[in-house]
Amino acid sequence: MKKKMKKLKKQIKGITLIALVITIIVLLILAAVAINLTIGSNGIFTRTKDAVDRYELAAIEEKIKMEEVVGIIDSYIPGGTQGINYIKGIYAIENSEKEMKMDCIMELEGKLYRANLNVNRSENDMTVESATKMEKIEDIAMPLYIMLFNDENIGDIEVKVENEEEGYIIIRYKNTNYIITVEETEISNKASIDYYEGNIDQNPGEMEGDGTEGSPYLIQSIEDLVAFSERSLNYSFSGEYISLDTDLDFNSDESYVDPYTTVFGDINRNDIIEPLKTELTTGRGFFPIAYDGNGFMGSFNGNNYIIKNLYMNDVINQSNADISLMEAYPVIGFGLFSGLNDGEIKNLKVTGNITSSLEYVGGIVGDCVGDSVIENCVNEVNITAVGSSSVGGITGGREYESFTILDCKNYGNISIVQDDNIPEEIKIGGIIGCTDSGRINNCINYGTIKSISDGTNLYKGDIYGKLGANGEKCITNCENMGTLEVETVSGQNSFTTYIGGIIGILYYRPM
Repeated sequence: MKKKMKKLKKQIKGITLIALVITIIVLLILAAVAINLTIGSNGIFTRTKDAVDRYELAAIEEKIKMEEVVGIIDSYIPGGTQGINYIKGIYAIENSEKEMKMDCIMELEGKLYRANLNVNRSENDMTVESATKMEKIEDIAMPLYIMLFNDENIGDIEVKVENEEEGYIIIRYKNTNYIITVEETEISNKASIDYYEGNIDQNPGEMEGDGTEGSPYLIQSIEDLVAFSERSLNYSFSGEYISLDTDLDFNSDESYVDPYTTVFGDINRNDIIEPLKTELTTGRGFFPIAYDGNGFMGSFNGNNYIIKNLYMNDVINQSNADISLMEAYPVIGFGLFSGLNDGEIKNLKVTGNITSSLEYVGGIVGDCVGDSVIENCVNEVNITAVGSSSVGGITGGREYESFTILDCKNYGNISIVQDDNIPEEIKIGGIIGCTDSGRINNCINYGTIKSISDGTNLYKGDIYGKLGANGEKCITNCENMGTLEVETVSGQNSFTTYIGGIIGILYYRPM
């Protein structure tokens, strides 16, 4: 009897295991069916996407018919299509007395499409045979080359250089350069496209544009940035506009048109004329913009591009050239911009290293005065200040000035280095060294701040070192995520240290 029971249990276990396996297989099949129904070639997601695509393409066709552009497109030349803001480029595939087939780049609600158009000349009718959304540069080979409106931005595409005689055009797509080579045929043009490694600035050292808001001076290469710095030595750019047109990396040959040129002379002040890239990455490195003591008075738009590997160092043995320069321009600010005076700097990110002994030191601006505005800027420059009195990740600032800092971030580390000339006061902040009652809004410090103190007069705070400013609320929505470190020194004259994650000191000025 016991043997029969054991045998029956084994049979039941076997049946149970088989049932479990079958159940799992059935569940897997059902899951596969569900997945296929959802994301398969005829699934819910696919059908939804197809419906959206059909809606978008139908909208394009309706847009074309609604604008009644047949007469203008009939000539299909760039001058004839300037009034149609959604048509970005066009060319004829076939052209006869009765019919014309065209390819056209169009923009609708911020998206780019290639539409195949068919124009019936006799009936004055136009249809869209097909339209596809363009996702990558290879999609845009043919309509772009010669027939595009010159120098217009087209979504993520920028036409930078045209040369019809040589048969090529260089364009930028999502900040990457490409070269299009054109081959003309009887009815249309064919084009091949390749990645282009070189810098596309055709006039290095000459900023293109008129300096107006609609046509700002363009900085397209390291050479242009150096020329901007040199021109600012005797020119404030008051009321003028400058626009950064690409990322620039001082350590990359691709950011120079010619990294070996010597036309800019002895920038790094070592009494030797060396290749430009060497001049900017050794010795004193890059020469600050607006170093003449008056400050930059224009509007500089970084367009969210990055200036990388900035190298600046004024703490080396002074040459005769340095001494004469300092006598001619007794400045107190050191940074990418030495000074900002009723000017504006926005949408800029800077990385690199700065070492300075001047009074006001910052990653973006050294000395900031007047009604200046620094907005949406990011500093990743590590700053070492030797004997400086006011240091900030964005700007050193200035006492009794009321400038504005908005939406800025500092990731750079800031260090005060001890020397024999410690000032009476040291003001150091992740965003600003010091100001009066200026606005500091929506700013964050992530960097580490290292300062020194004689152990007696130390003001240390998470946001600010000392609050004044007539009691006004001029610091709003700011946060310190970085670290504050203070080293106590002895054997020095008495001095006061103000250290804050956002600002070192906010002065009080009676009204």
